[in-house]
Amino acid sequence: MLPPATNDAAHLLCSDGVQRGRIRASTMTPPGDGPLTRRPVDISAHHALCVHGFRGMGYSDGFVAALSQVVSTLRDEPATQVCVRIGSDTVCRSCPSLGPGGCLRYGMGVVQQDMRVAEVLGVESGDVMPWSDLQQRVRDRVAPDDLATLCEGCPWLEYGVCAQGIADLRAGQGITYGG
Repeated sequence: MLPPATNDAAHLLCSDGVQRGRIRASTMTPPGDGPLTRRPVDISAHHALCVHGFRGMGYSDGFVAALSQVVSTLRDEPATQVCVRIGSDTVCRSCPSLGPGGCLRYGMGVVQQDMRVAEVLGVESGDVMPWSDLQQRVRDRVAPDDLATLCEGCPWLEYGVCAQGIADLRAGQGITYGG
């Protein structure tokens, strides 16, 4: 059970129950709305880009199902609170490559990718905000050509779906995958 929102809330719990990060003023529960009913969706900084290019491909059926669910939620409910992560997130927890120390497939490469993306988006691990705010940062700060640097080493980059997804976002289309 989550604690009730307060007027002086400075932090919010991410899904692992740890209080961290900064809260954007727009994410506080307005007085009279009662307690928060759902924890924010943990999303790694680089997955804030991936959701726009996702087309049902992934590392395993579990990973695809988890990413499909996150994509559908963010697409259908843009006010959903997200907690930015550097490292593993909600989707990674369904990946067969996640180990106790992080990603067994990409190691620190994925953490470095998250750090590059977070810097461009102007966010830190633990920042909580509505998805629509984070998506607006992606729209304003990331161009399709930026992915070659931001996503260096990503095996999905060669398919071009992420660049197309970012181009669609910048054209005002948002997340286009049906999930």
